[in-house]
Amino acid sequence: RQQEKHVLGDIVLGLTVSGVPCLAFVGSLRRVLLGNSSSDPLDVLVSWSFREEVRRFAEEWSASSVDRHVVELPRHFELGLLPDSSLRNVWPDDFGFRIMCPSCIFVAIYFYFPPTADDMLVTTRPGPPCALPAHLIFPLRWESNPMNEQPLPHSSSRGRAAEEHFGGVLVQLPWPARPQRLLDFVLDSRRAALRAVAVSGQAAEEGEEYMEAEVVLQSALGLCWPQLSVSAQALG
Repeated sequence: RQQEKHVLGDIVLGLTVSGVPCLAFVGSLRRVLLGNSSSDPLDVLVSWSFREEVRRFAEEWSASSVDRHVVELPRHFELGLLPDSSLRNVWPDDFGFRIMCPSCIFVAIYFYFPPTADDMLVTTRPGPPCALPAHLIFPLRWESNPMNEQPLPHSSSRGRAAEEHFGGVLVQLPWPARPQRLLDFVLDSRRAALRAVAVSGQAAEEGEEYMEAEVVLQSALGLCWPQLSVSAQALG
């Protein structure tokens, strides 16, 4: 866990120095977002407008050490540490760490689009949820020790001294503005997804149209890919 904290802090510091604002998901919030599914974890969230800057940073980060490796996937980047540098030579371009090296320490960087009319940030991470309330995320707050197992704090920690040093620099990780309320939102979204699965199963038993149940399921799961495509086209 200490090494995980160091890698995440190093990447967040590097992004910040590169002029890329980012949001870290750690502790309870990260565990709930990951849940018990096989979805990729979300460690860092960055605006889609900084995608090229993230790519340049990732390339420089990987080139700085033989044990570092970067994977660029359609929706996100993964930056991680390799137990053996020779693994680079057999790593397929479209395979992430969860497939090639699930025991490796890595950080997943996903992206978000500008808030929609209903104040939701559509992200490139598969749901649920794939959209998060912007007012629960901004303005960002900063925490120096978010990798512990304690519940997320309710009060702002801005101004508290950082407890960890990364390259001689005191680092605080950026957290959502209202982490506890965001945590509740994610939990409620997951409960809605479970209810939708139940509705889908009941609809099938009653002989209703499959597509109707599928629409209910997708709505509750927060699968926003049509909205995501529109946002991507708007941004060019």
